[in-house]
Amino acid sequence: MLRVRPARPEDDAVIGELLVQSYLAAYARKMPEVVLTARRLADLRDVGTRRAIATLLAGELEGRVVGTVALFPPGAAGSEAWLPNAADLRHLATHPSVHGQVLSTTLFNHGIAALFRDGRRRIYRTEPTGGEVGEGGALRPAIFELPASSNARGCLQPHCRLP
Repeated sequence: MLRVRPARPEDDAVIGELLVQSYLAAYARKMPEVVLTARRLADLRDVGTRRAIATLLAGELEGRVVGTVALFPPGAAGSEAWLPNAADLRHLATHPSVHGQVLSTTLFNHGIAALFRDGRRRIYRTEPTGGEVGEGGALRPAIFELPASSNARGCLQPHCRLP
């Protein structure tokens, strides 16, 4: 079972490499036309800077970090959320060795629950559309709306309503 916890400084190198390997594997499989630039790869590895401005969660399986997600509060440096009370959910990834085990759903739900507890009702994230990621484009926004009565579980589609 995946254990989700706050990321710690000693996780930075592992999470950075996990992000790089996960993104490379996912793009190669799903969108081979997407090219991750050297600048984008360096950004993925720069976990310490991200942890200083966002909440990072680490997912552990059998004592090994195999997943992560970053939650940027409204107004944080690097956040792309523009709507009031919207947080930016980014860098959701699992190690390629555990792809297909639905662990990213667990990380996503933990991230949504943490944001919900902090009073956030809109979650912003970007999704790639093709081209070169990291050089000013090829991403489209997705907004997740959380109703006030939500229990913050099970939401994986834009504009979904939670029970």
